[in-house]
Amino acid sequence: MAKRQERVCIATGNAYERGVAIGMQLKDSIIKQWERNRELYAEKLDLWESITCATKPLIEKHAPFTFQELQGMASVEGLSEDIVFQLACEYEMYMTRDVSIGKCSGFCITEPFLCGQTNDEDPDHFFNGKLDVLIHHKDPNSSFQSILYTHPGYPCYFGMNTNGLFVLWQYIDNGERALDAGVPTCVILRELLFKDSVAEALEYLKSIPRTVPNNYILCRKEEGFSNVECSPNRFTVLDVRQGDVCHTNHILFDQAMQDNDISLKASKTTVQRLKQLRDGIRENRADMSLNKGKMLLSQSYICYEKTLVTILFEPSPHRVHARFKDSQEFITLQFDDVLEPNSSCRGS
Repeated sequence: MAKRQERVCIATGNAYERGVAIGMQLKDSIIKQWERNRELYAEKLDLWESITCATKPLIEKHAPFTFQELQGMASVEGLSEDIVFQLACEYEMYMTRDVSIGKCSGFCITEPFLCGQTNDEDPDHFFNGKLDVLIHHKDPNSSFQSILYTHPGYPCYFGMNTNGLFVLWQYIDNGERALDAGVPTCVILRELLFKDSVAEALEYLKSIPRTVPNNYILCRKEEGFSNVECSPNRFTVLDVRQGDVCHTNHILFDQAMQDNDISLKASKTTVQRLKQLRDGIRENRADMSLNKGKMLLSQSYICYEKTLVTILFEPSPHRVHARFKDSQEFITLQFDDVLEPNSSCRGS
């Protein structure tokens, strides 16, 4: 039980109050991660501050609930707006680095419904994943909840909400950058979890300015899934009502983006991992289960020394199963109450 509490942050209230709760519970970890990032970007601090300043009003305009959470976090003694808004756009700074790692692998299958992914990043950057958490957001006014995985101070990496929406994310890259002219990636991921459906999430993602290329898998049992390969100037969607998709880190569907795909060089194992995922889905498509999904994401190359977390999501009941780096066990978390699909999910 003690181990579970170390990895789970409970944030209750409206958006601002939830931000305060996160800041109070994770303050030391947030400061530690921010200081680590300052070391990594020591020669680029002016750029980081410039991106932070430019994206802050875009967050307020296009991600109002996430903005309120960040403001609440910043109000906690020892934290500040500089710290929390810099962390909110840290991934954009990461995309200015010349690094090559395995990145992430994800999948979604609609029947039986299951989705999940790994998060593969530099362990030294993130303290071997030991500060990473699951955050359980609860709004008592609407009974709306979300559960997400992230680094301390970062709005979101991937997660689910009580309307049955699941949001996954993988790195891709065609070289496009709009670092000071879009909504930061981790902010987009958090704001997506305020949406009622795949259709609403898809429309939101298409409508906002984006900083860097990414692949998103937006899933919901009642709708199937939409796989989105996008960049500041491209937006390509694979809509599937019944079927499955696997995605690693090279561009699969947008042929114009493929012409400039640099992620194959940045992620050396992306083709191998995609083949492993597709082979695993093919072999288990008829009787996919949670345990088989766990095994699928535990294969070599897919799960390795830079995998900070392995996560799977189930819809009935809504559950998240997370195995953190250097652990053999999955933590399981679910909502207090599962709402009807047509319930409101506004977070303030």
